[in-house]
Amino acid sequence: MMTVEIKIIENPLSDWKLGDPCSICNRMFSYTEAEYVAVVYVDEERDFICGDCLKKGPEAIKKAAQKRAQEIRDEIRLRLKEAELLEKIASGDIVYPWDDQEKFSKCAN
Repeated sequence: MMTVEIKIIENPLSDWKLGDPCSICNRMFSYTEAEYVAVVYVDEERDFICGDCLKKGPEAIKKAAQKRAQEIRDEIRLRLKEAELLEKIASGDIVYPWDDQEKFSKCAN
């Protein structure tokens, strides 16, 4: 089983005015003036998590991470379908409606 370690470290980004999405819940959170940040380490990778997720504990973090992973997979599937359609359009012969100028000029912009 893989070890996932969460550490609370001094905030290296306390003067950073922007935020970042939590890697678990994807909610934007701000580092501004926070004394500490929570970092999740998996193998050689690391990412920040918000204090709300941290406070929920390990089981809630695992459940939320699985849910977010599925959301990302679903988004990717939709984008792949869109890409496949665009590839078909790019590689196909397009029959263009030049002959119906009245309808052509009234198409939504």
